[in-house]
Amino acid sequence: MSIHRAKNGLILLFCTVFSITTARVNAQASQTVSEVITTFNFYWKSGFAAVNPLKPNTSHNLLAFTYNGTRYSTGVDDGLLTAHGDGNFIPEVFHSLPVLNISGSVTSNTKIALGQLYDGVDNGASTPPPKNNMAYYLTDGTGGLDLGTGVANLPQGDLNFNIANINPSSIGDGVPDILITQIADPSNGTDQYEFDNSSNVIVGHTIDISFSGIDAVGNWTGDFYEASTNPMVLTTSFTKSDRPLRLWAADFSYFGITKDNYSGIQKFKIHLNGNSDVAFIAYNVISSNITLPTTLSYFRSTQNAGNVLLTWQTQTEINSDHFDVESGTDGQVFSYLGSVPAAGNSSIPKNYSYQQNNVAAGPNYYRIKQVDTDGKYNYSQVAREIIGDNHTESFIYPNPTNGVAVVKHSPAKKGDKLGLYSPTGKKLSTQNLQPGSLETTVDLTSYPKGNYFFILSTSGANETIKLTLK
Repeated sequence: MSIHRAKNGLILLFCTVFSITTARVNAQASQTVSEVITTFNFYWKSGFAAVNPLKPNTSHNLLAFTYNGTRYSTGVDDGLLTAHGDGNFIPEVFHSLPVLNISGSVTSNTKIALGQLYDGVDNGASTPPPKNNMAYYLTDGTGGLDLGTGVANLPQGDLNFNIANINPSSIGDGVPDILITQIADPSNGTDQYEFDNSSNVIVGHTIDISFSGIDAVGNWTGDFYEASTNPMVLTTSFTKSDRPLRLWAADFSYFGITKDNYSGIQKFKIHLNGNSDVAFIAYNVISSNITLPTTLSYFRSTQNAGNVLLTWQTQTEINSDHFDVESGTDGQVFSYLGSVPAAGNSSIPKNYSYQQNNVAAGPNYYRIKQVDTDGKYNYSQVAREIIGDNHTESFIYPNPTNGVAVVKHSPAKKGDKLGLYSPTGKKLSTQNLQPGSLETTVDLTSYPKGNYFFILSTSGANETIKLTLK
């Protein structure tokens, strides 16, 4: 669509600046999200009007959601929406809010919720068990928008997220600034949502929400591990269990945020009742500028004898904590492989590596999640290695790209070429591949946003590679 404004809204409730008041909200009001589209099985759509009978059972990232009759994309893969005939949306970019802290004490009621095939094990626990880290599962996935992981029955207490540098033009424009998820059985309890300043004083007003009155947009199947044990255990009663998905969204103004009081906001807080089930709390990136201080110079992969070596370098680091290494087999769903400690603070380049041994044959995708000490995080571009002689298809990353991407291919020979074409088939450019090279960098910064494709010509054979420029 041609319509686009300068911000996005989120699904939350807030409080008042000078007098602390609480607004009780009917959860079936206009803030409810009526439809979602995710990456499950590459494309899954479900909503009030047509609940999809297929139940996601792995990680899947939120592509778009419908709020007040308007569909908003999340920036995960706008090209995928258009390709499936759902291009009637307002393009936005949402990320999960970084977790600052969770004040409540974990009990036997608290569960780590994972799609039941998250680990590839059907109807049973994985060996070893998944990592026990609530903050991780509230911020994982592309942009942190994984609907197939989360925490059920978050411990009673406060859940604090980092949010600051509010864009005043986003206040009251009707576009969602906050998006809230509820992924299990909320009971009849209510949670209180608010924005606070640095002194923990409410900005705007607090809002109470009960999700029990909200219609589900769909259902999913998960395993619910005991978060009170480490390593976690999975009991029979919480294995391969179906749960509903509910989402709610709101503009900043819904929380009493105005252009007179917004500047003091430093965090978003949920007063948890002990029965809250959250996949993520997301924000519109145009609505709030949350900076990530650690800068990544590069992320690369190489393979040798069935092993994959990942290497990356940071240019600078400020309060960096660790790097989570993730892998997958389709470039859409990623699982945790391991962690590498970070330097913490550094003004000089730092080099890191991680090796996966005895990698399964076929395509294997990799990325790293850089996590700071305050819960902020960022993802690297995706790398891919193909294990085995029978898998020689080429691959381009990052995709979508902001302009520069890398094509990975079989060893190039003299005369091999890479041609860039428009969606209508018009040739835009051609470049020769360097003989012996395994990857070729392409630069589309001079072209308008949209979908393109490359034709890789090698030894008389042609291979088409699609790319989205955002």
